[in-house]
Amino acid sequence: MPLKPDSAATLQTFLDEIPRDQLAMSWLSSSDKRFSALGTAVLDPRHRSTSVVSLCKKYKIDLLELIEQWRQFNHSRGILKLSGHLPAIYEDVAIDAQSRSITCRQCQGLGTLFDRTSPDRVAIKCLECEGTGLVRVMGDKDARKLVFEVMGDVNKPSTTEVNIHSKNQTQNILFDNFRELISKTNKVIEITPQRIEGLKSTDYLQQPLDETAISDKLVIDNEIVEE
Repeated sequence: MPLKPDSAATLQTFLDEIPRDQLAMSWLSSSDKRFSALGTAVLDPRHRSTSVVSLCKKYKIDLLELIEQWRQFNHSRGILKLSGHLPAIYEDVAIDAQSRSITCRQCQGLGTLFDRTSPDRVAIKCLECEGTGLVRVMGDKDARKLVFEVMGDVNKPSTTEVNIHSKNQTQNILFDNFRELISKTNKVIEITPQRIEGLKSTDYLQQPLDETAISDKLVIDNEIVEE
C-alpha cells in the first residue's frame, strides 16, 4: 500500500535516507527561520530523544518543503564545487582558442620536397610551409567566440528600430530581426517598403489599406534595415 505524501511514515522514509548531520547542515544554511530553528533543535542535546518528524511538525515544515530545501542545498554545494574547476576550464578553452603550429603534412616537417619533374630529384623548398616544416592552424572557432564573450569583447547583434503606430499611441521598439518583429506583432497590417534590405517581397505587405480600417490594428511605416 503506497504511503500518503503527508503521512509521518512518508516523512520518516525521506529522513532515513539522509544522514542526520547533513540534514541539519542544510537546514542551518537556509534563510527560512523555520529551517534554521529545526537545524538548531536537531543538534540540541535536549532534543536527542525527540524524533525529527515531531520537530518538523512543531515548526510546520512538510515533506515537499524538506525535499525542496535539500535540493537547493545540494545545488548550492554543486555550484561551489563547479566554481573550483572554472579556472582550469577557462584555461583549457583559452588554449583551444589559440592558434598553433603543427608539422607540415606536405613535407612531413622537413621543409623540403623532392622535385619529381627533375631527373636528379633536386630538393626544393616546400611551398606549403615555406621551408619551415611547420604550418599555422587557427584555434577552435567556437572556443574563440566563447573567450571573446566571456571577456566582453563581442559586439552586440544589430537591431531593427521601428515605430509602431496604433490608433491611440506610437511605440518605439527595438527588435533583433524582422521575423521577431512579425512574430510579436500579430496585427501588422501595412509596411511601407521605403527601404528594406535582405528581405523578400513575400515577407511584408505592400498594398496600403484604408486608414479607417485600422482602428485597432498596427501599421508600420518606418524605414526598416536589417544589418
